[in-house]
Amino acid sequence: MNTLMKQHTKTFNEVLATAIISLLMFFFVSAGYAASMSVTPPKLTYTDIRIGNTYTLEDMNPNNIKIKFTYIGNDNEPMEVEATQTGITVPADYEVLPDTSTVTISPNNFFINSGDSQEVSVSVSIPQNIDYLGKKFAFGIWGYSKTSSGNAAAIATVYLEINPLYVNYGIAGYEELTTIGLIGNKAVIAANIVTAKGTPSPGVKLYYRKTEADTWAAQDPVNSNPTAKSDGTKDFTFEVAASSITTAGFQYIIETNAGASYAYSPVQEKPADFQAASTKYHSVTVSRLTTGQIATTGSTLSVPDGNPHDGAVKIVAPRGAVATNQTITLEQIDEVNDASCPKAPGFALAEKPAMIFKLQPENTRFLKNIDLTLLYFDIDDKDGLVDNLFDQDGAPIEEAKLKMFWWDGFKWRLVNGVQTQDVEKNTITVKTNHFSYYALIPVNSLSPEDYRPAKKIITPNGDGINDEADFSGLAEEIKIFDITGRKIRSVSAGTGEWDGKDNDGSVVESGVYIYQFKVEGTLVSGVIAVAK
Repeated sequence: MNTLMKQHTKTFNEVLATAIISLLMFFFVSAGYAASMSVTPPKLTYTDIRIGNTYTLEDMNPNNIKIKFTYIGNDNEPMEVEATQTGITVPADYEVLPDTSTVTISPNNFFINSGDSQEVSVSVSIPQNIDYLGKKFAFGIWGYSKTSSGNAAAIATVYLEINPLYVNYGIAGYEELTTIGLIGNKAVIAANIVTAKGTPSPGVKLYYRKTEADTWAAQDPVNSNPTAKSDGTKDFTFEVAASSITTAGFQYIIETNAGASYAYSPVQEKPADFQAASTKYHSVTVSRLTTGQIATTGSTLSVPDGNPHDGAVKIVAPRGAVATNQTITLEQIDEVNDASCPKAPGFALAEKPAMIFKLQPENTRFLKNIDLTLLYFDIDDKDGLVDNLFDQDGAPIEEAKLKMFWWDGFKWRLVNGVQTQDVEKNTITVKTNHFSYYALIPVNSLSPEDYRPAKKIITPNGDGINDEADFSGLAEEIKIFDITGRKIRSVSAGTGEWDGKDNDGSVVESGVYIYQFKVEGTLVSGVIAVAK
């Protein structure tokens, strides 16, 4: 009974107290006393803020404390909260945040009863503006009544200290690295390091790992102390060794620091542990296959290899090379592990080619010649020797020995016409009108006999099969005679094949024909049969 009376007494007392407070508030407001609003915490300071990032303030303090406004006044009072540049205390080493439109508040409009509180979430986006580096900004979070009878307001002041460093990923001449389309080359990663005026010269590192590997490797830049540019920034480059690049792909982070300040690309706080799930990183997909399109208007398709210091595997097709837009693939072949890959010919100086690519769709023929460029590796020392390619005696292969060959289904054949080698870019470029396997194979100089066509019979009926006699890369003029000795065709130098037609463009009659060409002063003759 006593317990029940105590409970009733307590309940009665609480109701009575609430009624008295409400009555007093009514008299205060009726008598013209001002309503009031308070805010907690009244001041918040955040350090190590990074440009190009968005921050939610409550997520940046250990207890996830939100800004809270408490109101005394009329019930159901409409309130508004906004960012402001005025009404705040700005220390001498701070300045007002230039643009408060980057501040988002939620909720920013609400109704509140007397004695109640309302928490708000505040986020601020820091522009990717290097002028912000190293500066300190202040702005206010102002909550106020929207009616004259409410007559209440309060301001919380937010102080932001901007990190003096920034990693501007990617610089002129170095594309952002996201995809690599072949194995065997090194990858070059570049970053422009921006520092606030007066900041000590920064340290810079690259951290990388094979995709999802357990450990990260750290690497210093190739150029440890580059000259500052006119804007005060510095360009740094890093190299990921070819041995670290596999089809698993890799991930990397760029770090710069000056004293206790750190900055990263991708933008993030200093990771406590690079293995943490929250750590951000750049990802590079590595494949041996590149897909693209040749348009009727002409196209250039390059295989990304991650190294801007050398050339690239590339196809350049002129306007009119195809009658309709054509999807194509360029696939680097693993000559060691791919059993279907044609092996190097017996006359080659090495057991494997320097590079093999399979161009598809197979047996594609173009209406006009395309330019095909293949890359070989002489990565670091530029000594004129092909990397990781040796003859039967273990001696390195000179790049001058490389020639481009194509696979005719039975044997490797030298690509027709002129082969242009660029020893600075480590490339060889040819003109061709069809797809197949193409390879860079080290050989000694070919003898005149090596240019004879393998096909003794051709069937030039336009079905794309056995339509031409190929003279294995011959760059000289080829003369064709009928059995009476009458010259019916002169195949211009650099063409390297006879399509079974005479000088008028008509397919010749079935029969035996004589070919003749001259190489290094030696006249070579032979016969070809045409069957229609």
